[in-house]
Amino acid sequence: MDVFDFAMKMELDGKAWYEKQAAQTQNRVLKDLLLEMARDEEGHYALFKGLKENLAGGGSVNQTQVLVNAKNLFEKMAQEGGDVGTDDLEVWKQLRDNEKDAEKFYREKAAEAESEGARKALELIADEEHKHTVLIDNVIEFLERPGDWLENAEWRHIESY
Repeated sequence: MDVFDFAMKMELDGKAWYEKQAAQTQNRVLKDLLLEMARDEEGHYALFKGLKENLAGGGSVNQTQVLVNAKNLFEKMAQEGGDVGTDDLEVWKQLRDNEKDAEKFYREKAAEAESEGARKALELIADEEHKHTVLIDNVIEFLERPGDWLENAEWRHIESY
């Protein structure tokens, strides 16, 4: 299996995982966030498919707004109050580990890429996976300490990307 076949499978598996978790959570805001992350994975799949079929012309990927959108979802959750879904904490930790593994994989494959287009595409996807890791770290912190986490109006937890 070549790197693009493997990457496409990994992205589809990630999409399915996020959709499954979204279906199982009772928290509407977290559900929206999981579904947005699933859409990101689907976009990554399309990029790799295009590269494999030589239709992407060297490859590019649109950077997502997942971190900006997540900030809005967290603010909405804070305003609405209620249960933040601490039962989902272990799921989020597993998702974080998956995203870290994906980022590492894409960075390694980028270093091995034979074409500049493939290398750039793999690096951009690795950057997107890193954004997911940062976001998930913030979800975990929010679930563990919602009161402390929300006190900062500047939302210092998310770096500018």
